[in-house]
Amino acid sequence: PRSTQSRSSAASDVYKRQMYRCNLIADEYFNLGLQFRNFGNYEEAIRNYDKSIDLNPTFPRSWLEKGEAFASLGRLKDANECFNKATNIGYMDIHNKFKLPSHK
Repeated sequence: PRSTQSRSSAASDVYKRQMYRCNLIADEYFNLGLQFRNFGNYEEAIRNYDKSIDLNPTFPRSWLEKGEAFASLGRLKDANECFNKATNIGYMDIHNKFKLPSHK
């Protein structure tokens, strides 16, 4: 019989591998979002950033780029919400970069 510590370690390893895979897939959706944004397809970019965020909600660049896509569509309140989220999870100085007021 395996010890509790051994089972716990095995479970931890499985969890770490799953998180790694989720982050890789999140990166792929993020990169697809960048491509769509570069071609001016902001709605599709937002859909891909959303998929990236679903898999890794603490990746500030997904929130930042989603905000930029919203801003390109003139949806400044949505953009600002994304910039606030990016700032809250680690991206610094969003409001100064984009000269946006805070909507709290």
